[in-house]
Amino acid sequence: MDFSDRILIISKAVKYRSFADIGTDHGYVPICLIKSGIGDYGIACDINKGPLKTAKENIGTSMLSHKIETRLGNGMEPVEQGEVETIIVSGMGGLLIADILDKDVEKTKSFKQLLLSPHSHVSKVRAYLHSIGFKIDTEKMFVDEGKCYTLISALKGEEKYKSEVEYLFGKINIDEKSPVLKEYLEKGLAKLTQINALLIATGSENSLIKVKENEKEIAIYKEGLNRYEL
Repeated sequence: MDFSDRILIISKAVKYRSFADIGTDHGYVPICLIKSGIGDYGIACDINKGPLKTAKENIGTSMLSHKIETRLGNGMEPVEQGEVETIIVSGMGGLLIADILDKDVEKTKSFKQLLLSPHSHVSKVRAYLHSIGFKIDTEKMFVDEGKCYTLISALKGEEKYKSEVEYLFGKINIDEKSPVLKEYLEKGLAKLTQINALLIATGSENSLIKVKENEKEIAIYKEGLNRYEL
């Protein structure tokens, strides 16, 4: 079985030997973790019967049914408190990820590592992790099949970022001068600048209001890019 770059990158970021993959879909992450020798035991969870059935079949075909359990349920409900060391949640929006973690905060705090890959509202996930006593120890932005992804690994510990731009784009990405983030910021800035030029050309009152709103976002993108010059 060949794995995508996204699956491989997620798997390599797992720090502990037991794990639960929430929203496992086809079960590729758990299979990759066991096959690569990173993990010893995993739980593949999904809220939908169809994907979980497919995951179970893929796990069976891979001869790993003795090492990976499949469990049906919403979010982390199928996993007992402290049952595994690493929780993996990927392939969904940031607000949903935060909601899954927030449904039982004590359970969330019982795991050693939270490995999260939100498709949106990434800043909300960073802020939520800090609010419940987790610190972001590694973060990576990467591109797979033309799509940009963010992967956050959080461990227990106190941490707070000092600025909005660090929550929006990730302090680690900025400090490490991630080339993927730089390209993201440059494209975002160019797009907003172009939009503002068109809005100004129309000259309507509503357009000028939108221009002012965009200028705030432009300033944030510029602040992010300025950090690359330090």
